[in-house]
Amino acid sequence: MNPDSDEQAPTAPGSETLVRARPALSQEREGDWEARIAAIRRHCGADPRAGGEQAAAAIEEARAQGRGDVQSRLTYLLGFSQMMSNLPHEAASSMLLAVDLARLAGRRDLEVHALSGLGAAHGQMNDNVTAIQCFEQALVMLRDLTPSISTDAMLGNLLTNMGGANLRLGAPDKAASMFRQAHEHHVKAGQADEADRALSNLASANVERAEQFLRRGAPEAARDAARAAREVALQAMSQRRSAGAGADAVAIAARLALAGAQTLLGEHAEATEHLRLLKNELAGSSLRAFLQAHVTALEARVSSATGQSTEAIARIQDELARTPPTGQSMFDRLTLLRELADVREAAGDLGGALRTFREFHDLALQARDQAAEQRGQVFNARLQVERALHDAEIERLRAERLSLVNEELARRVTVDELTGLVNRRGLDTALALRTCDPRARFACVLIDIDHFKLVNDRFSHLVGDEVLRRLGALIREAVRDADVAARYGGDEFALLIDRADAARARDISERLRGAVAAMAWDRVARGLAITLSIGIALRREAESADALLARADERLYAAKHAGRDAVRVDCPDG
Repeated sequence: MNPDSDEQAPTAPGSETLVRARPALSQEREGDWEARIAAIRRHCGADPRAGGEQAAAAIEEARAQGRGDVQSRLTYLLGFSQMMSNLPHEAASSMLLAVDLARLAGRRDLEVHALSGLGAAHGQMNDNVTAIQCFEQALVMLRDLTPSISTDAMLGNLLTNMGGANLRLGAPDKAASMFRQAHEHHVKAGQADEADRALSNLASANVERAEQFLRRGAPEAARDAARAAREVALQAMSQRRSAGAGADAVAIAARLALAGAQTLLGEHAEATEHLRLLKNELAGSSLRAFLQAHVTALEARVSSATGQSTEAIARIQDELARTPPTGQSMFDRLTLLRELADVREAAGDLGGALRTFREFHDLALQARDQAAEQRGQVFNARLQVERALHDAEIERLRAERLSLVNEELARRVTVDELTGLVNRRGLDTALALRTCDPRARFACVLIDIDHFKLVNDRFSHLVGDEVLRRLGALIREAVRDADVAARYGGDEFALLIDRADAARARDISERLRGAVAAMAWDRVARGLAITLSIGIALRREAESADALLARADERLYAAKHAGRDAVRVDCPDG
């Protein structure tokens, strides 16, 4: 996970109206937010606690300005700072909120970014299955975004995170493939630092592959994987030096992978030297807490391989004494205990190796239970976030009245589930909004299925429902997106056609009537035939919704009395 990735990908298709709904801001004000977010991002990487405090303060300002997109970005950075502070549960809660804020803002790119962060937080809790689910969901959403340099960068970060989760799950082959792809995307996006990070991760995956081959009794394959790890680690370190990066996180991780590869290849003197340099580099680095257990395990492995088993055991035991069996340190203890069991076995102390392995097994079960408990906490946090967001959105709906931000909520309340059209409640709302303007002119069209009761009685209600569904689809195709198509009652439908004169309203209605009459309804049920009666009224100036509906209803009955399968129009002057 990386706080420096670019969140500024193109807005997802279909979200443009939501973006336009926010208050217009000057370019200067937008630039202020961009500069501030960039500064907070740098602080989160260098001093997580200070960066998190700055992000939390800025979130309140963004909320006051109604900037959901900025809130999402800042909340992501707050989550990142919490991860860097070994607070994965709090980080997951922040990332959940960042996801929901991005969704409400209509920013699919930020939603992908926050989902990736949520997966990384679950990975830090060792809940790698949930982590991969988050990454896969983000990957599916990412495919809907317009390809660009930004999406290449996002894809590279996502693949890096997915590779890390697979590596923790013991699937280094799959992880290595993802790290290679991540490297390609970062190179394509011109992100040299992230490309080097992917190389460092690839080196670590190859070290893990080599260790798996050794455990399976395939020494030649293990050496090949170790050589590949050594080559890639050296390449990453060389590129970091060329970039003048010094002992940054990428170079440190690459050096750790290099020492691991050299240990597997029997290059103990070289591995020892790199471990010495690594300890010096970690002395003033925030990464020390994350990597110290791995460094100690490698030092012990080298000591064991060079006949210094007693020193190796003492080294691991000293580190275990400093590593409490709780929180993130639990996973460091697992690393150390596994190495201690191997060292004791290599030294011939089979009883000690068995006792250590039992301790490792018990702690692994405890870690599993802890991860399950944290998943429950995150789930409860999600419920709280969703409840808070729901309450906030209800207030906004009351204040802003059919705001576009609440489009999805309004859709659930006003859509007929069978046909997918607006229901009676939605139709009443649309009529009320239109008739607020005395001069608003539009056509109201009422549609009734002829002899629909006979359809239900003769062919069954299941067939009747299928008729309603298909008619709903035909009606949707007959009108523009700006018009309203509704299921008015059981077998009655209604259209509100904006800026339509009598000729246009009649033309739309006749085309719909003809299409329904000509449709091959016998494919639904043998002998089935469907026709429509349609009544049209054009709104008169200052006419109420009830009066307009009454006139359209009169025209509908006129069509029925004319023999059905007919259209009748009541013009404003008629």
